[in-house]
Amino acid sequence: MKTFTGKNWQNWSGSVSCMPNKIFFPTSEQDIIDAIQQVKYKKQAIRVEGSRHSFTPLIETEDNILSLKQYHGIYSIDEEKCEATVKSGTQLRALGQMLADRGLAMQNLGDIDCQTIAGAVSTGTHGTGLSLGGIATQVASFSLVTADGEVIHCSETENSEVFKAGQISLGALGIISKLTLKLMPAYYLKVVKKRCTLDESLENFTQNIENNRHFEFFWLPHTNYTYTKAMNITNDKKDRGTWRKYFSEIVFENGALFMFGSLCRLFPRWSQKISAAGTSLIPQGEETNLSANIFSSYRWVRFHEMEYSVPLEKGTEVLREIEAFIRKENIKVTFPIEFRVAKEDDIYLSPSYGRPSVYIAIHSFKGVPYEKYFAGCEAIFRKYNGRPHWGKMHNLKASDFKNIYPKWENFHRVRRELDPDGLFMNPYLQSIFEE
Repeated sequence: MKTFTGKNWQNWSGSVSCMPNKIFFPTSEQDIIDAIQQVKYKKQAIRVEGSRHSFTPLIETEDNILSLKQYHGIYSIDEEKCEATVKSGTQLRALGQMLADRGLAMQNLGDIDCQTIAGAVSTGTHGTGLSLGGIATQVASFSLVTADGEVIHCSETENSEVFKAGQISLGALGIISKLTLKLMPAYYLKVVKKRCTLDESLENFTQNIENNRHFEFFWLPHTNYTYTKAMNITNDKKDRGTWRKYFSEIVFENGALFMFGSLCRLFPRWSQKISAAGTSLIPQGEETNLSANIFSSYRWVRFHEMEYSVPLEKGTEVLREIEAFIRKENIKVTFPIEFRVAKEDDIYLSPSYGRPSVYIAIHSFKGVPYEKYFAGCEAIFRKYNGRPHWGKMHNLKASDFKNIYPKWENFHRVRRELDPDGLFMNPYLQSIFEE
């Protein structure tokens, strides 16, 4: 197994960096077991990384990191059950293509596909859809390598409490080596993109999420305009609108955003005018393609992000308060605010546990001050019993989480049983898990 020592580690946005003692690159489940046993023998800790896309210090450590970069691929496919068992380091982008080649597809995905499947599952990554849960809800079972080097199989019927705790676990219970995913036959999606007003988007939100398999919108602060996306399964199995997707992702979502972000760093007082100018570039039209190609969007603009889930019925109220806060405090914002929805689930650490949820994501270009903006929005999120996305920025501690997660103690009972010595902990996890 390849290892590196003395190598600096940094996450995707550049907001977190560290110098770990050693980085392991397993290529097999046995390599994962060996790495854990080595670290345990030396009484050190180990954190597991996927694609480094989390904005929080989930991986930051001076001990050891296990990278899943070289551990990827499909173990097996059960076409009768419509399930696939995959290695935990498999990147979503590659997985989508491999499944499509076998006539299969994920039920739902987010709009970024550079994450590993285990990383996306373990941090609660989600897409949008009133009848659809996050990626973790698509897991039928997983194999977990524990602090003792034992491999345990977990599902609804086998080690069921570990399964519920482990579907979203931040890598704190052990290292997931493989997952069996609940899939569906490959399908095409038609996406309709429109420019609307914020008033229209909020007024029609309930109708849009009920009438579309997937619906979301992006609001451009300091304007009354939104960019809406409605996606539905179609029988039209032809790739259409490829040039529109290119324009949408490269020109608007990356090129224009990069230009706007650069201008805001140089001329903050122009932020409102820059946002207004951006409304003229909002892409409109229709695209049709295989589902994985429609879900995913290319991202090369670096940014910081905070995202909270709030109860579905409070989503509109929360966004209106954020709008008022931005206006009152004259916050310089040029990055769109994303507004999505997800079905309730029963996963212990899921932001959608026990309630259908609206997810509201705020962003700031790298290099642009964000502290006042994020703090003000976070106060609003918390007022409405918001729960943060585990891979995105927040300022909560253990006592805060205990009050918003009904199964918080259940999760920690499982964690202490599986990892009594804290082999999979780091300072950040200690700050949010231990009072």
